[in-house]
This record gives sequence, C-alpha cells and structure tokens, in this order.
Amino acid sequence: MLASPSLFTPNAHLEAVAEVCKMNRFISGVEFCKWHFGVAGAVEIAQALAANCGLEYISLNQNDLGDEGVKVLAEALKTNSTLTAMFVEHNRIGDRGVQALAEMLKTNDTIKRVNLAYNDFGSIGGQALLESLTVNKTVDSMTIFDGSKIDYEMNQKLRSLALRKGIRINA
Repeated sequence: MLASPSLFTPNAHLEAVAEVCKMNRFISGVEFCKWHFGVAGAVEIAQALAANCGLEYISLNQNDLGDEGVKVLAEALKTNSTLTAMFVEHNRIGDRGVQALAEMLKTNDTIKRVNLAYNDFGSIGGQALLESLTVNKTVDSMTIFDGSKIDYEMNQKLRSLALRKGIRINA
C-alpha cells in the first residue's frame, strides 16, 4: 500500500505518486483518502490506471471527485485489466458520475468490488447500475445504499438482482 496524507502533501506530490504507480509493477494498492484533489487529481490517477500500472486496489474516499472526476476515472478503467477493487465513498458523485461508472462496468472484466457509499446519486444512477450489473460477470460486492438517494423501488430491484446473481450488496 502506498500513499497517505501524512507522507505526501496532496497538491505537490500527487503527480509524482501517480507517476510512480505507472512505472512500478510492485505496488498493488494505493489510498488517496481525504486529499480533496478533485478533477485535477482524478486526471493524474486516471493516467496511471489507463497504463495498466499493476494496481489492484485503489481507495479515493473523500476527494471531491464529483461527476466529472469519476467520468475521467471510468474512461480509464474501460481498458484497465488489473484493478479489482475501487472505493470512492464520500465524493459527491451524482447520477451522471454513476452512469459513467456503470457504463464502464459493462465492459470491465476485472473489477470485483466497488464502494459508492455516501454519494449523491439517486434512482437514475441506480437504474444505470442495475443495467450494468445485469451484464457484468465479475462484480461480486458493491456498497451503494449508505447515503444514496435511491428510492425504495429501485433499492428492491437492485437487491433482487444481487440475490439472483450472488452479488453481495451492502446497505
């Protein structure tokens, strides 16, 4: 595991850390929690992910990614073949950002665990996840309900699909 706010100052070193991740195949996971780097930081991370840098785990909790930052990451993950776990809790991700992630999950065949808890998406994003999980064959664990604005009906549809496919959905 690499990266911690106590080891690196977010703005000054994010680019350097992302560059190391691109080149070093021995780093299996990184945590950039509470760096609040927004879209600019998402671009740096996306470049490392697009390079299939060997990362298997990434935690980007509380970084103000929003929809635009998640869209950048989702685009990079469409071709990534190493990442298996992605945590993006508390990032103000709305329906458009979740739609981008859901679209990526339709084609990405390595991601197994996703945590989207405590974001701002509702049933539109829930519908996009429902559609992607219908075709995705690798996701086996997803946290989506905590803090989301998904209505009861969509919640039940997602739970029903998860039960049929053996996906653990945390509420």
